[in-house]
Amino acid sequence: MRWLRAGLLAALTLGPAFGQCAMCREAARSQRQQAVDALNSAILLLGAPPAVILFLVGRQAWRRRDS
Repeated sequence: MRWLRAGLLAALTLGPAFGQCAMCREAARSQRQQAVDALNSAILLLGAPPAVILFLVGRQAWRRRDS
């Protein structure tokens, strides 16, 4: 359980550092800082549901591994 908490903490703290693809980064270079911050937030917000779904599927698989 400790490694899970450490991984979650790392994902949440490193997310803003790696939150942009190459196209988004190029588009953000020509924008004001407020627009860049909004773009980063939107990218992270759109990435949250797949991460939660992946976690839930993995948890179900982990619980059913012995049955």
